[in-house]
Amino acid sequence: MSFFWANVKRQLFSRTRGVHFFFLALFAWFDYLVCNV
Repeated sequence: MSFFWANVKRQLFSRTRGVHFFFLALFAWFDYLVCNV
């Protein structure tokens, strides 16, 4: 699971900075929900 997220985040890193930041925040929030379930 961690490897998958690392790969996704790395792919997003190649995108524009604004979009990357948005998705990073979204994934961080999603990660938070998953960890608390």
